[in-house]
Amino acid sequence: MDRDIREFWPHDLVLSPLNCRKNDDDVTELKASIAHRGVLQPLIGRLRPDDTAEIVAGGRRMRCARELFDEGVRAEKVRVILLEEGDDADAYEISIAENVTTRPLHPVVEFEAFAALAERGRTPDEIAAHFGITVRQAQQRLALGGLHPAIRAAWHDGRITAEAARAFTLAEPAEQAAYLASAGQNDLRPLAIRDHFARESVPATTPLARFVGADAYTEAGGALVPDLFAEHRDFADGALLRRLAEGILDHEAERVKEVEGWAEVLHGDAARDRFTWQRLLKPPEPDGHYDEDPDQAAWLSLSAEDRAKAVAVLEIGEEGQLRSLRGFIKAPLPKPSAVKPERTALTKAATRAPEPQTELPETVELPTQAEQAKLPVAVLDTLATAATSAAAHVLAGEPRIAFAALIASQVSRGGPIRMSNDGLRQGPSLGWPEVEDGGAAFSEAFRTCLQLPPERLTSLAARVIARSLDFTAKAVARGIDPAAVQDLRCALPAAAHRKALVAAFDASAYFAAAPKEFALAALAECGAANLAAAKLTRAEAAEHAARLAGEQGWLPPLLRGEAFDATAPLSRIDAAPAPEPLTAAEAALQIWEQQEQEAPQTTAGAVRSYYAKLKVPDLRFLLKSRDVTIPFGATREAIIDLACQSDTNLAEASQ
Repeated sequence: MDRDIREFWPHDLVLSPLNCRKNDDDVTELKASIAHRGVLQPLIGRLRPDDTAEIVAGGRRMRCARELFDEGVRAEKVRVILLEEGDDADAYEISIAENVTTRPLHPVVEFEAFAALAERGRTPDEIAAHFGITVRQAQQRLALGGLHPAIRAAWHDGRITAEAARAFTLAEPAEQAAYLASAGQNDLRPLAIRDHFARESVPATTPLARFVGADAYTEAGGALVPDLFAEHRDFADGALLRRLAEGILDHEAERVKEVEGWAEVLHGDAARDRFTWQRLLKPPEPDGHYDEDPDQAAWLSLSAEDRAKAVAVLEIGEEGQLRSLRGFIKAPLPKPSAVKPERTALTKAATRAPEPQTELPETVELPTQAEQAKLPVAVLDTLATAATSAAAHVLAGEPRIAFAALIASQVSRGGPIRMSNDGLRQGPSLGWPEVEDGGAAFSEAFRTCLQLPPERLTSLAARVIARSLDFTAKAVARGIDPAAVQDLRCALPAAAHRKALVAAFDASAYFAAAPKEFALAALAECGAANLAAAKLTRAEAAEHAARLAGEQGWLPPLLRGEAFDATAPLSRIDAAPAPEPLTAAEAALQIWEQQEQEAPQTTAGAVRSYYAKLKVPDLRFLLKSRDVTIPFGATREAIIDLACQSDTNLAEASQ
């Protein structure tokens, strides 16, 4: 039956109380469309006695028409389909039917329509104005509409989420399709997709990015990640960002050194051990108001002579600001006669077994183990870092060894696995942003890990364990046992381990810093005895040694160690059989016998263990009370030795 259709001015329309949709919805986009095209679909209502219409369905369109009329944008009548007289139930049913039976467009269809408009020559600005959205929102819709057909189909079919589809916009359509074709279900997570296409990027909210700034980064040629859905665009080139930060810190370090007169102004790796340095007592901050930093003013009240002996440290704060830490005193290396030098895990372990001697010309002597251990600390730590990196890369691919090392480290002392963020973080990436670069929320990472298949979770766990490795002097100071380091290195597959060591070892830097005899010994081991016997300068010997080391894959003795000199693999320790339960009497007898066996040897060990548990300030206070002088720059181990030597109870027990 034909229905009566009449036109009404917008203000002759009123919303019916039977309309199931209330007028508190956002109508911005609908209003923009009506402003451009008018009300295309008639409203549905009932005629009132005063010749106005009560709108049952179409309240949002009515609201837009009235607002546009008041604004003078569209002063035109609106068509209304008038219902016949009936009960309220019929009218309410119509209102519900229009809202419930209207099937919303799938986002894919909607965004494809936006892309079609762009293909017809409409600009993002024109599309935004037409639909009442921002230009950025228009660009987002166009990007989603321009996804590769395979990606759009996967989204439409529910194989990927809307968030995953947004992550795909980081890549070109061909790259999107290639990734989708080879991706497993876990690879279609938004985080995994984003990591694949923006692996080297650094989030804009990290301290590093804030410190450098987007302007300086882009002026240096850095690109921003073309992410239309992020509040802040990430920095695509993490390596460039770090170089820029280093440059800024270098420049600022020179300025601070010149202006404030410190002996050195350090940052980055050069200052990573500052927590082990002594620090001058900070002078009180001067009274009054100062334009400069009050902390700076306090430190500058020190005499120029005192500042010339001290060190300042620059670092990037949590908010991306430059922080200056002043007044450090770098403890000099102790004399061999007074205190043992701090050594890395490699140099300590080097004394466990003699190195095989290589036949050298009479004029060339292979450096002894003791001479190797006396290399500059920076050189030793460079070798230790190379060893850490090589072991980490190999260990990450050996879950069985990684888990064995982890479990053993948790039930023993001095193990090389420390489950914290204090390792050198070498080895393969985990696929998540670094913690200092923003990182992932625990809940997000945890849920992701729960969904991973066992083999993938095992692989990631091995990488986590590998990244906790640290063989440097800093780790030794924290209690790592060098023997444990060698046990771990010897357990790694020899071929892969040696290959990784060769890749990690920087021969040029090593020979440039090591004494001349180290280069001559390397030349002889590489088969260049004639060069080793020749009268070369230190620089010439270093150059030849670095070249041959690179060609032949030569490694310093400290990197080789037992990992390649051992003639047999580590013995396999099988699980011990479960002990038979003991009676109370048997258990008491066993404890008594153990105490009898252990008593003669525990006196000195127990005393040292007691002192080893004390903190350095407590040890210093204890020795001061005994009138024992601590040599300047003494290590913690040396201080413990002094505590043991000055323990009168231990001395009496030994007599």
